[in-house]
Amino acid sequence: LLCRLLADRQEAEEILQEVFLQVWRDARRYDAARSSPRGWLLLLARSRA
Repeated sequence: LLCRLLADRQEAEEILQEVFLQVWRDARRYDAARSSPRGWLLLLARSRA
């Protein structure tokens, strides 16, 4: 997704790393009733792109 949204692969990799760090720190905020884990990751990635 990030590679499609961004022209720069390195920037996409940096954003992906930021997203994984955010997931690690904020995992307790994930609500399975609202979205799947994949959907949550995609939402976080898209909001940073």
